[in-house]
Amino acid sequence: MLEALAALLGGLTVFCGALGVTAALAGTGSLEQRIVRMREGAPERVQRRQQRRRPVLKARGGTGVRGWWGPDSALALELQQAGVSLRPVEYVLMRVVLGLVLAVVPLLLRAPIFLVPVPFLIGYHLPRLLVQQQRKKRQARIEAQLLEALPMLTSGLRAGYGFLQALDFVARRVGDPLGWELGLTIQEMQLGADVDDALTALSRRVGSPDLDLVVTALIIQRRVGGNLAELLTMVERTMRERVRLRGEIKALTGQQRMSAIIIGSLPFFLAAVLMLVNPSYVGMLFTKTAGQIMLGGALAMEMLGLYFLRRILDIEV
Repeated sequence: MLEALAALLGGLTVFCGALGVTAALAGTGSLEQRIVRMREGAPERVQRRQQRRRPVLKARGGTGVRGWWGPDSALALELQQAGVSLRPVEYVLMRVVLGLVLAVVPLLLRAPIFLVPVPFLIGYHLPRLLVQQQRKKRQARIEAQLLEALPMLTSGLRAGYGFLQALDFVARRVGDPLGWELGLTIQEMQLGADVDDALTALSRRVGSPDLDLVVTALIIQRRVGGNLAELLTMVERTMRERVRLRGEIKALTGQQRMSAIIIGSLPFFLAAVLMLVNPSYVGMLFTKTAGQIMLGGALAMEMLGLYFLRRILDIEV
């Protein structure tokens, strides 16, 4: 028992040290590069104007460890879309530590060693499920705010405002998180970023299909031309139709979702009732090796069944 705990603590120490070194490597360089660019001054800006224009918000292509943990990695994008103020290294470290803490529980209960990976996997994937749930909530809130922002943007354009002026008006009127994202986009445009690049970065930061539809329409209108107010009105009408279809699908699948909740909670409810009625009978699942194997298999099949039920009921519009 003590040897297993010492091994876990030693592995955790080595892993934390490796992640700390990786975070230091991934976090350095960007500030120094900005300072060097500021010190170069006017000649550098003149030379840039003479060269072919390049995207200001071009993503840095990281390779190896820095690309995996860097600010432009998939983990950083996932945290950004969820509105979580954690770096990828801190996020992964939290997941590993939680998994190791839960993995110690079977060792303290003197369970078989082959059951240790089960709580570790649960603790490792639990924060990701919470982040994904937070991301969905944030995207749903932004999509709801879009239905309020598009009429204001259209009214501003019809009143004679320019696109940036109307966008700034909308950013100051709507609340967070859409107002903060629009404000960040306006700041990027004011600092010299191309409008298409700033809008593409906005769509990437949010990750909402409805916002991606709006951004695509704006980029196409800038390249092709046309009445932007009428185009935004058509996009708003399409988004409201999609919201209506989502509501109908949610109403039609309400019975199936309730059935999934009941089926998923029924084993835990029966286990609690049997524990109250006959504790010694249910206790063999935790004390006997065969019972522990059956309990682990039942939990695995329960999670697998809930996963498939969620995938079946997840209908995209």
